[in-house]
Amino acid sequence: MSENKKKKEKHEIECSEEKSKKMSAFAKTREVGNKVLHGLPPLRGIEHQINLVPSFSIPNRPAHRTNPEETKEIQKQVNEMLQKGFVKESLSPCFMLVILVQKKDGT
Repeated sequence: MSENKKKKEKHEIECSEEKSKKMSAFAKTREVGNKVLHGLPPLRGIEHQINLVPSFSIPNRPAHRTNPEETKEIQKQVNEMLQKGFVKESLSPCFMLVILVQKKDGT
């Protein structure tokens, strides 16, 4: 058997042993992870809320003006985030200021 062939076989054996060790470690990690996750509380509809004092009013500031193109882009982004579940519709009387900034590539 040639020297190169012997080196190749030795390398393959070492790689399979290392892969076996990694798979074993991964399996142990999965077992631990599953045990930890079972101890978490169930997800709830509302994770938190801020109770506002009824006698106080929310500071009223004018909304940031946007042109029709910006308004369309904001609506598009919000709809995408709603569909993906990143955000939820809110019944809060407050709002979040949105400012659009172009990326370096101009988009």
